[in-house]
Amino acid sequence: FVGNMNTNLNNILMSDEIPSYYEGYINGLAQVQQKIYGYNVVNEIVDKEWVRGYLRASCVDMDNIVIPHECVLAAQINKYITGLERTNLLNAIADKYNLDVFTGNEELNIEKAVMHKSIDYYSRMPEVFRKSKINLNMTLRSITSGISLRVYDILGAGGFCLTNYQEDIAKLFKDGEELVMFTDENDMLNKLEYYLLHEEERMAIALNGHKAVKKFSYDNVLEYILKYIALKLKKCLASLKRYDVEIVVVDTGSTDETLQIIEEYADIKGNYKWNDNFAEARNCSITLANNEWILVLDSDE
Repeated sequence: FVGNMNTNLNNILMSDEIPSYYEGYINGLAQVQQKIYGYNVVNEIVDKEWVRGYLRASCVDMDNIVIPHECVLAAQINKYITGLERTNLLNAIADKYNLDVFTGNEELNIEKAVMHKSIDYYSRMPEVFRKSKINLNMTLRSITSGISLRVYDILGAGGFCLTNYQEDIAKLFKDGEELVMFTDENDMLNKLEYYLLHEEERMAIALNGHKAVKKFSYDNVLEYILKYIALKLKKCLASLKRYDVEIVVVDTGSTDETLQIIEEYADIKGNYKWNDNFAEARNCSITLANNEWILVLDSDE
């Protein structure tokens, strides 16, 4: 396992002393959340009313934080729960199997595991993933959509990935063919035992996963993003055509279908050599406009 675990609640919640009621409440919430995969109960419970009560009781000052306080505290509690969960699961694994843990939490001790310091992401981590029989991914609990980067890291290095269930992982990768997912501690331990005993099947899944993850290479993802942006631009400009307005579009160097979309929808077209300055590019578009009132839009609006 490669990753961090922080189980110090006071440190995570930025408080010297947490009221006993809220400490017990959070730990109870942690026990419930650890039994549920694919759904986050913390984000529902830690709402504005809960946060107001916690801040009054703990005397924590969050006035200088502009992000909604319920989002901040929910994220921190999810981080705490993830630390507990990882520690508990790794202890359960170490009781039965040889386990190496690479972590930046030097004070952490997983009994019976071989503990290592954190390793370099680019040079050592791929080697560890490729040489390990089974690599574990335990997703940060605040990640309710999308996929943890660790899954891509493991598959990209050619390693076998055993991960907790996430809906989006199930959508993009074939469970049991390209990686393996578990739904609770017993399921995880059973699958660890099975795939340690079935080496050929384990290696075949690792190979399939390595092939499958290639569709998420930088080149492929960048191409997808550019096509998506072009589609959003077309929808944006089409939505303006119904009104009696002058549409000004300034292009900063597109080489894809964006140019055809601009030609179809723009009344005034301009070109500006991109110099890493959004303000100057927008000012260029303003100089081309003929009307008194100007509405500036991004392509995703």
